[in-house]
Amino acid sequence: MKNKATIYFFPILLSAILLYAFSISSNSSSAGVNGAPESVSGLNVLILVHDSTLGSATNIAQKKADRDTLRKYIPDVVGAHTLVTFDTSTALPDLTPYDFIIIQETGFDVAASRYLGAGARAQIKAWLASGTSLSKKKLLMIGGDQGYNYSRLGSNGRDLEFADTYCRFIYRVDNKPGSTSPAIIGTGIDVSNSRSLTSSPPSGGYWPDGCSPSTGGVSLYRYQNSSAADSLAMIGVAETGYRVATMFQDPRYFTGEFGAAFDAAALWVNENVPLPVELASFTHTVSGSDVTLNWVTSSEINNAGFDIERSVFENNWTKIGHAEGHGTTSELTSYSFTDKGLRSGSYSYRLKQIDFNGNFTYYNLNSEVNVGAPESYSLSQNFPNPFNPTTTIEFTIPEDGFTALTVYDMSGKEVSRLVNEFKSAGFYKVNFNAASLSSGNYIYRLESGKFSQVKKMILVK
Repeated sequence: MKNKATIYFFPILLSAILLYAFSISSNSSSAGVNGAPESVSGLNVLILVHDSTLGSATNIAQKKADRDTLRKYIPDVVGAHTLVTFDTSTALPDLTPYDFIIIQETGFDVAASRYLGAGARAQIKAWLASGTSLSKKKLLMIGGDQGYNYSRLGSNGRDLEFADTYCRFIYRVDNKPGSTSPAIIGTGIDVSNSRSLTSSPPSGGYWPDGCSPSTGGVSLYRYQNSSAADSLAMIGVAETGYRVATMFQDPRYFTGEFGAAFDAAALWVNENVPLPVELASFTHTVSGSDVTLNWVTSSEINNAGFDIERSVFENNWTKIGHAEGHGTTSELTSYSFTDKGLRSGSYSYRLKQIDFNGNFTYYNLNSEVNVGAPESYSLSQNFPNPFNPTTTIEFTIPEDGFTALTVYDMSGKEVSRLVNEFKSAGFYKVNFNAASLSSGNYIYRLESGKFSQVKKMILVK
């Protein structure tokens, strides 16, 4: 038997479930390449987590730590979703609308919320059985005691049809990785990558199950002290109508690498599911200080459009534009966007594809874009011209040096000093506001190094 603190049974206080849906904008940290998706958004996703109002202070703290760890990575992996809390008496909502269900159970909880009740398990099994080759059901199970709860002889939640037939796992041992440098290592997914665990997770309770696959089950992760045929850390099953992956660790067990394992598992479960948008190409060209992005879709399903995002520093993304989508089409469709007036440096770009119900998927440009230093000095004609009362002046300098950009009236009197400082070689754009000046002709002069040039502009009020 499992050597854990005694669990006291008490009446179940809640007979209703808390149901709420929310969409989360992504701050993705995982890296897509050349049109590869870094999320499984675009699906109708249901996430089930334990009711964190039940149990002792320790149970509640563990459930909240697991829930918060999961929530940290949800935006990158699934985007918009519905979240439902449950206990052992909960009847789940109608599962028909959902393509993807994630169940996150905190290891060996109080009896009232230790596992899915028999009715909820029946709903999940019926939902999986309803899948077809063209409309697969996708289930990701996460939790350190799922083998102990659903497969172990003597458990009140034992359900061999659920564990052995649908999820294809057989409980073998408690705390399989032990406490010395525990980790899970990718076998069928995230291959050869090691994701570290801590044997002292927040609020304690470290008991990751080791399970073996029943017939048809496949190894996705092993423990650091096991082979791929031994008691496993994650087991998957791919059937005609459904795909299931079961992770036998609580999210709080990971030392910062839960997101990588979560992402790999979710993408495996979602494998071979048509994406909302199939990207045929995503390329770029550089002309001076302008970067033009070009992408072509080979098909689109309910595509509302693309947000174009740029990053100068790693994972610091800024929306710089939007392109309307073409809804649903199987025709090749071309898009283009130009990011103008950039300074010299390296930039990253990605597309945030958004469907009509708010789900989204990211597509990353597969290389950095380098905007080099200009080859010569130049001073452009202001635009617009004539203007009222603001206009933009662009200039380039090929060498570092002290630079001045000054505006004069026609008598030669200085009326504004727009730039007066040391500048690095690059492309520059300066805004000039002439609200305090009278209508008329003005001249502006650029001085940098030995270069000097003057142009005329017209203010009309």
